[in-house]
Amino acid sequence: MTHQIGVAWLAAAVVLRHQADNPSLDVNLQQACLRRSISTAYYVVFHLITGDTTALVCVDAHESPVVHRLRRSLNHADLKNVLASVLGSVEYDQQRGSRHGPISMPLLCMQALAETFIWLQKASEAADYAFDQPFDALKADQALANAEAVISEWQLISPDLKQQFAQLLVLRVMPNPR
Repeated sequence: MTHQIGVAWLAAAVVLRHQADNPSLDVNLQQACLRRSISTAYYVVFHLITGDTTALVCVDAHESPVVHRLRRSLNHADLKNVLASVLGSVEYDQQRGSRHGPISMPLLCMQALAETFIWLQKASEAADYAFDQPFDALKADQALANAEAVISEWQLISPDLKQQFAQLLVLRVMPNPR
């Protein structure tokens, strides 16, 4: 997925968010629009990162069976865990006084991306499953802003560093032969 496609899909989440402001909608439809905007914002980011990962790891990034299978194997929990491990590496390096983690990613950019992605994932889970919890416009606005931030942060990462991240993610989803 390219940056432009991610931005276009994020526009759909913004439309959903603005539909929730329509005073003629009943409360349940407003809630549905807010929840869907949050969930859409998260999925834009998820598919941007996993799409780039697939393109970076596969020689032929077109729709071959291998590419399709890899893309389907990259799941939400693994992406969250790899990003959490990046946060752990960043914290470890900060304690040691180093500026770069063992995976050589820019400290501030990757830390911000990881924290924001994990926040978005939690917000999306709540929007999709916590029906007893009402959502307000501020939460949806924050999710949209966070998705935009992750898209921007992802663009700041060099192709070489994205390649390292992609390799970490793919290694995470490979079956363990033991």
